[in-house]
Amino acid sequence: MGAGKTPSIAQFMTRLMTRLMTRSMSQFMRFILVGIFNTIFGYSLIFSFMYFARLSPEVSNFCGYALALLMSFILNLNFTFTTSSTYKNDTIRNKLEPFVRFLLVFGVSYAANYGMLIMLLYKFNLHVALSQIFAGVVYVLLSYLLNKYYVFTGK
Repeated sequence: MGAGKTPSIAQFMTRLMTRLMTRSMSQFMRFILVGIFNTIFGYSLIFSFMYFARLSPEVSNFCGYALALLMSFILNLNFTFTTSSTYKNDTIRNKLEPFVRFLLVFGVSYAANYGMLIMLLYKFNLHVALSQIFAGVVYVLLSYLLNKYYVFTGK
């Protein structure tokens, strides 16, 4: 393409798709990084509650998951979905709606994960480890898509 020439439609679309794919992939990778960090954070809390605070495994698990879920919301709000969210600078009261949506997405994603796990284990007799992995993939993809298009879409 020489100086002064305008790009063709194909070149324009190629550039646009490359930018969109790069942005989406970058956002998905941030989502994965938040998930990895949050898993480590959650288990650290659970074991700290069990071994240092001497809480029961059940209470430790509940407290660890509750705090990790809150951390996940904060990290996804401020790190993963920064470009699509206008909730960042809102008051805590205005963040209640997306937080409730976030909890709903967690529930739906977990239910899909669990349903897939049961189906793979008992209908298809797939190995337990593979069943867990495939069910986990369902959870991650559904959670990402619902968070992106339902929770952190802005106002």
